[in-house]
Amino acid sequence: MNDEIYICGRNGPKPLGNKPMTSAEKQKRSRLKLKQEGGKEYQIKINKQQLDAIKLFASYRQTKTNQTIKTLLQRSLDHITNVMKEVESMNDKTDNEIILFMETHLFPQTSTKK
Repeated sequence: MNDEIYICGRNGPKPLGNKPMTSAEKQKRSRLKLKQEGGKEYQIKINKQQLDAIKLFASYRQTKTNQTIKTLLQRSLDHITNVMKEVESMNDKTDNEIILFMETHLFPQTSTKK
């Protein structure tokens, strides 16, 4: 029988008792912390064309696909957050002006060479 005692001097989540947490316990704790901070975890579906583009982008950046997805999503959400903060300060604008601002800044036209 192996009665090892784990010392809490490492990075990462603290063990529960004398044993390290299982993956399920770590995930549960992580989700609880996120919920307490007001966040929420979502799953997304990525179609083949999108995934191929992400893989190509990842290969140019020399990063893994999953890290590239996280980076792209985080940067996109940061951009949306900044645009919406600007919208919140547009008290003197009409609804149509606000909609035009959001459409212009959230969905800029991209040119593609064919």
